Amino acid sequence: MLTGCSSGSGSGTSATATATTTSTATSTAPSRPAASSSQQPSSSTSSAATKSSSTSSPPLSLSPAVEQSGRCTTSALRASIVGSSAAAGSNYYRIALRNSSSATCTLNGYPGVSLVAGSSGRQVGAAAARDTAQTPIGVRVSAGKSATFELRVAVAQNYPADRCQPVPTRGLRIYPPGNKRALYLPVPGVTGCAKASVNLLSVQAIGTAR
Repeated sequence: MLTGCSSGSGSGTSATATATTTSTATSTAPSRPAASSSQQPSSSTSSAATKSSSTSSPPLSLSPAVEQSGRCTTSALRASIVGSSAAAGSNYYRIALRNSSSATCTLNGYPGVSLVAGSSGRQVGAAAARDTAQTPIGVRVSAGKSATFELRVAVAQNYPADRCQPVPTRGLRIYPPGNKRALYLPVPGVTGCAKASVNLLSVQAIGTAR
């Protein structure tokens, strides 16, 4: 498991999927590889996002009223990149959270996302800001199905080095909405900014990715 560094919970595209792991948050956190539990993030050979390519899971049941389903817990979810694109100095990743349990559960709101580096999975820079252009919706995720969200990662090289303090990263720490335990998703080849004043990340709410 990784040690979380970014608010304890979240509220609420052609790259290949590899493994995710869960981690326990011990400090603040806000709020494409499938999972095996491990204390530290594992390396991956997937490449950085280049051109648009997206493959989505079967249609989901979307509803603003989903209280009849329990909230999806981190231990029941597996994260993977199911599509990516690049435009205007940013890379866009469509990330799927698959329900690996045998019961339907609910995801509602924003995931907490941050870049991590090193064998310890230390957080690099600020956690993702929320893209509020679309209203969050409740997503009921049946067993074996997925819900997706989009993450924008600005290119660190667009910023002066002394302002950014570029740092190579290994992947993403993802807190599903309403959870204090995180998933780890390897995304090699992404450079982060050590200075939190330069926020490279912005995230959409679950179920609003197009």
